[in-house]
Amino acid sequence: MPLAPSFVSLLQLAMEIAKLVLEYVQVLFSWPVIFGGLVFYFLKQHGQLVSVILQRLTSVSLPGGVTLNLPYPSSSDPPPLAPALPQKGGTTESIEKDFTDFLWQGIAVNRLNVKLEINRLWSQLGPGFFLDVQHSQAATEAATDLEKMQAMMKAKRISEKAVEDFVFVGGLKGDAARKDLLAGYRKSNVLYGYLLHARSW
Repeated sequence: MPLAPSFVSLLQLAMEIAKLVLEYVQVLFSWPVIFGGLVFYFLKQHGQLVSVILQRLTSVSLPGGVTLNLPYPSSSDPPPLAPALPQKGGTTESIEKDFTDFLWQGIAVNRLNVKLEINRLWSQLGPGFFLDVQHSQAATEAATDLEKMQAMMKAKRISEKAVEDFVFVGGLKGDAARKDLLAGYRKSNVLYGYLLHARSW
């Protein structure tokens, strides 16, 4: 008879352990834990893509009609460059030339896109704006894109950094140094995305 109480206590202990394991399993398979695990997995697999998307955000609209305008993104941090390829009979030189040509063509396309966005924003301002422009030349059709950008700094809340990037990109030439072309390519991409989002401000 003395064995019976210990068997019952062991059985109760086993039942308590089984209940505890069941509670842990229920917690592990609940929807918040599974959702959090999926988000963590997605961010681990695609973290770089998510960070690039977040860097391109210029405004966030919240429920209730609240819109937050984010500051102009900085494009001063250069991306990591790929290691130089081993030289094999001039292959590296042709790749370097092709890459320089790619950067210059990208800058040229982005310049054109930026010009189109500046003109689109300029045409959206309306007649009341032109009465407030301090420089009468900026209100004419002969206004340069830089004058338009400077005039829109107040009306469209265009960042001063965006105007500086516009001046930098506009001053580049095809024979500029590689680091200047890289910076110009990044700045022109950022500027174009920034001006695209300015229509909603």
